[in-house]
Amino acid sequence: MKVALVTFAGMPELYFDDRLLRDALVSLGAEVRAPSWDDASVDWARFDCAVVRSTWDYTTRHGEFLDWIDRAGSQTVLLNSPQSMRWNSDKKYLLELEARGHAIPQTIVFDPGAMALKHVMQAADWERCIIKPVVGATARRTLLVDETNLNECAANLAEWSAEEEFFVQEFMDSVFEGGEISLMFIDGHYSHSVRKNGKPGDFRVQSDHGGTVSRHMPDAAMVAAAEAILCDAPAALLYARVDMVESSTGPRLMELEIIEPELFFRIRPESAGEMAQAILRRVS
Repeated sequence: MKVALVTFAGMPELYFDDRLLRDALVSLGAEVRAPSWDDASVDWARFDCAVVRSTWDYTTRHGEFLDWIDRAGSQTVLLNSPQSMRWNSDKKYLLELEARGHAIPQTIVFDPGAMALKHVMQAADWERCIIKPVVGATARRTLLVDETNLNECAANLAEWSAEEEFFVQEFMDSVFEGGEISLMFIDGHYSHSVRKNGKPGDFRVQSDHGGTVSRHMPDAAMVAAAEAILCDAPAALLYARVDMVESSTGPRLMELEIIEPELFFRIRPESAGEMAQAILRRVS
């Protein structure tokens, strides 16, 4: 079995966590390579499957990445599926999930020709909000807005909106208090969770910005909410990470990550073996 764990040029040796998955696949007899998604010399048809892992530059090359999804998906078994990754690559999927009854922070697609950031906040009665691109990752162009920086953030939003589309989103205070909880699913089954906390005073929980990660045991309500969300994904998923926050009204979905999420195999090492087995089942 020939398996590609797909990465990008900036991570040619795979992210250290994904090396656990590579080793688990090799132990099951698979031949594993780590090609970059945009390497024109790669013949994807030579692989029995290609598992997208650390394609972490795709958000700034969105159109190219969607073209690659279609091209690679026509040549090999692409995991997750091209259909599900296309859907997930634009965060407006959150509004679709909300329409299906899943709780998310109040979210508005910003229209620079029809609204001002100040008026959005006033109409929603928000003291603070988040602006973020609808195609983005790692808190790129993501700002926490309040009365102290409103004018500066509005100017940034006006400039950036000429280049890409943005959300204006209710800020969840629980991010400061309890961080964000990520629930990992493999082949549709719950595996493990982590709690991600930002450094003191920072809403960004990513390690790139000084965030920390610890193992977490979510309550049954949060696991059930995450399972229900996965039921409304457009296809059966090999892997998924459901990022949620706690609130006074129950868990709320921040993001459903099914393209290139860190899956924190190191938190539960046996999960790498479980995913390796699931990969081979998909193509055997």
